[in-house]
Amino acid sequence: MPWVVSERKAKVVVSLHGSNGQVDWYSNPNNRNFAGDFVRVMETATLGLADAIHANSRSNARFWEAKINNPIQVIPPVLELPDQASTNGNSPRGLVVGRLQNWKGAEVLCRALEEISDIEIEWVGADTPWKSSSSASEYLKKNYPNIFGSKLIWNGALNYSETIKKIQEATFVVVPSIWDVFNMTAAEAMLLKSVVICSHAAGAEMLINDGLNGFLFDPAKPSQLADCIRKVSQLSLQQKEELGRNARDSIFNSLSKSEILKKLQNSYKEILVNDIKPLDEWLSNFLRPEMIENPDSNGVFQRGLKKIGRMILHGR
Repeated sequence: MPWVVSERKAKVVVSLHGSNGQVDWYSNPNNRNFAGDFVRVMETATLGLADAIHANSRSNARFWEAKINNPIQVIPPVLELPDQASTNGNSPRGLVVGRLQNWKGAEVLCRALEEISDIEIEWVGADTPWKSSSSASEYLKKNYPNIFGSKLIWNGALNYSETIKKIQEATFVVVPSIWDVFNMTAAEAMLLKSVVICSHAAGAEMLINDGLNGFLFDPAKPSQLADCIRKVSQLSLQQKEELGRNARDSIFNSLSKSEILKKLQNSYKEILVNDIKPLDEWLSNFLRPEMIENPDSNGVFQRGLKKIGRMILHGR
């Protein structure tokens, strides 16, 4: 925010990932408060002041375009792994890589596995707080006792090389997220020629052509995920290899260094010919440094927040 609400002599480009407001919204659905709402209002008010905005996924670009009515260019991340890296697929289990978390879709996966009798999936990632429970692992163990620990095996966090090895060995990789700005695991798994089952709510869904280089499902319908898992488990070795080759080719074509650098250069060239956006005096005054650094100065900032809260509560 300071970069776009201050007087400036150079262009400002914002590269979006998960914002503070988004992370708060999706990680604390039952504990949303005024502080989070205030941050989201400020994000929406200030983002459009940038001279250019980049998003690393199509879904996140659409999310912010709807809120600020500004065009956002999709520029995915660069992804390059050693050419010799590929999958072995010698593990009978599927795999999820990511924090054990509500927005990563842990509960969606548990519900899907309730419909399947003979599939095990391993989850690699650190535990996190979950709603009113002390941790995600405790919540899942309590609410899905027949799934968590048997059909869904949680192994905690692993280092990068160990995680890559897990991806190479897995029969398939699942991305069950109910929200994800991108999800690098999906792209890494595709580059390693894994069969990937990806949620429509993960930004990496834009990399997948359903049935050709992976599979997509609606996370609001766990039964769709169950169907995808059954479908993948019944694929022949030849079909899996074909899907894996297609997945790897699509990553090479869309996330290569040369392709991404070309998009960045074109974007910078476009904004160089435009004038710098003028200062928004209202926002600049509201977010001026002395208010942020000393919010209790004369109580002005605190009174301002209370006034905003009253206006929202009373609808005026």
